[in-house]
Amino acid sequence: MEASKKSQVMLRAFSSRNFRLYYIGQAISLIGTSMIQVAAGLYIASPIPLGCWV
Repeated sequence: MEASKKSQVMLRAFSSRNFRLYYIGQAISLIGTSMIQVAAGLYIASPIPLGCWV
């Protein structure tokens, strides 16, 4: 299979609007999950007791 034809077959799902919305939503969700994990790690590892400020 030719490289350009193979890429067309792989990207055919993106022609559907619903799939594009689903894919973008999943990407945003993954970014948000990563941000929460980093923030929780920083909150737990911080030497200042931030719980006193809440």
